[in-house]
This record gives sequence, C-alpha cells and structure tokens, in this order.
Amino acid sequence: QVLDVVVRYSCLPSESLHEFISTLCRTVNVKEFCVSCWKLMRNVLGTHLGHSAIYEMCHIMEERNYMDDSPLLRGAVFFVGMALWGAHRVNYLKNTPTSVLPSFLKALTCPNAVVSYEIVLSITRLIKKYGRDLTVVTWDILLEIIEKLLQQLQTLNSPELKTVVHELLSTVEELYEQKGYHGSEEKFFGIIEGCADQRTETSVLTLISY
Repeated sequence: QVLDVVVRYSCLPSESLHEFISTLCRTVNVKEFCVSCWKLMRNVLGTHLGHSAIYEMCHIMEERNYMDDSPLLRGAVFFVGMALWGAHRVNYLKNTPTSVLPSFLKALTCPNAVVSYEIVLSITRLIKKYGRDLTVVTWDILLEIIEKLLQQLQTLNSPELKTVVHELLSTVEELYEQKGYHGSEEKFFGIIEGCADQRTETSVLTLISY
C-alpha cells in the first residue's frame, strides 16, 4: 500500500528506482501479492520512468551479482515480458523484443529451473502473439535462447521445464507450417535434429520433409 501511494502521487525519485523495482520483482513471486504487484509495476511503466524501469530490469538480468537470485531474476523476466508483449501490455513503452531478449539470454547464464521456466513462458507468449511479425534478428536471439534451454535440460532435473521447452519447439514448428516463421530454417531444424530422439513423430516428419 505504501508503494502504491508513492506511485499514485508521483513521489518516486529516480534515484530510488532500483530499490523499488527490486522490491516488486521479489514480491511478485508471492502468490497473494502477484496481481497487486503487476498493477503497481504497470502504473510505474506508464510514467516518465517507464523506459528507465525496463532498462533497470534488463540490467538485473545481466548483472553477474544477481545470477543466483532466482526470485529477483524471475520477477524481472515476468514484468518485462508482460509489459512488452503480454495480454495487458503497456502501450506507452517503445522497447522492441530485440532490445530486451539479449538480457533474457544473459539470465540463463546460471542454470536455474525457476528462471528458465519463466523465460520459456514469456517467449512462448511472444511467439504465439507476434511470431509472424518478428524479424530475422529477433529470431536469431530466440534460437540462441532455445539452444541454451536445451543445454540446461541436460543438467537440470526438471520434468516441468522439459515439457514447456518442447512445447515451445512445437509452437515454432506450427508457425513454420503456417509459413509465419521468418528466422533461419537451417538453424531451427539443426536444433530439432539435435533433440530428435525426444521429439514427437510429427516433429521428426517435419524435420525429414525439410
């Protein structure tokens, strides 16, 4: 409630932005505060501090000192994805997926199932909603993220993560079948070939036809 009053009356000084953002990124992980945290963050992102807040969260994802802080990283990934391509995206923000996805990739430096799971959910949402509009450059970063996720599956014992990663691959395959995929076909099917023994029959047939 205190944070809400601070934002509502435009009392948030820019020098306090890091502490404010960090607090929300951690608190959003608490189930009973998730909705109120997103509402509060959305209000901040709609102000003159919006772009600075996105930059701050990208910095959190890239900062080596935070690599072991999974609640903080998960919150940053969640907020950035929701703000830029979520169901209630903040139209005021002009950041493109290409400008923030390298930070997502950096957040995968230290394997953590919780952070990786959030990244998969976020980029799956992006592809399902805007996949046909994504540029080759954006797809290059997305494919790097997918490769990193598949590498992590070899060390992380997380059936849930494995399931959503393969669902993500299927989402890209569906886009390819619908002629809406504009990334490197060679690179994408190279990724599919590398994990073909874990893919569905339909997926393998798509690979063969390619």
